[in-house]
Amino acid sequence: MLPYLRALSSFRDNIRQVAIGKGESALKDILALCDKLRDTDLVPLGVALDDQDGKLKLFLFARVSFGLNFYPVDGKALVKLVPPAELIKAREEKRALVEAKAAKKQAAVEAEKQKRLQKILKGKTAPDQFFRPPNVPEGTYGSYNDDGIPLTDGEGKELSKNQVKKVQKDYQTQKKLHEEYLTWVKENPDHSS
Repeated sequence: MLPYLRALSSFRDNIRQVAIGKGESALKDILALCDKLRDTDLVPLGVALDDQDGKLKLFLFARVSFGLNFYPVDGKALVKLVPPAELIKAREEKRALVEAKAAKKQAAVEAEKQKRLQKILKGKTAPDQFFRPPNVPEGTYGSYNDDGIPLTDGEGKELSKNQVKKVQKDYQTQKKLHEEYLTWVKENPDHSS
């Protein structure tokens, strides 16, 4: 019985300190202490608090001839006496799931960051150089206008209307990417290479 009383006494002392301090984060601190009681302090004692609505509830304690049973005041929370080894195993499994989820989220963030960086780096080539070697194979285009947009193919024939539309569209896309790249370089001078 003494380990249970120590856990509750420590919980009470901590709650009291937070309440007396009246800090801006007092409510969060109190909820954190409630979570600590549930997830850390009571687990080795074989007590599982199941928060039906995610919040720690006050409990009415009753002594019954079969042992100590706990009845929730509002009918939502549940207290169970479970072997500590089972609770510790469940806690570790839950922690592993949370860590795996966090790692997956971090990997997705990193992948998105790399994808964005690759898009930005596509804009490294100036649009007036986009259709010139080494960006395209040697001899692909024969002549260019002042903006660097191809006018003729490698054999000197004028580009078809479809080809003209395509290179103009590609030019505009590259122009936009290059502007984004130049902005990014200004904001990130260490990564300009």
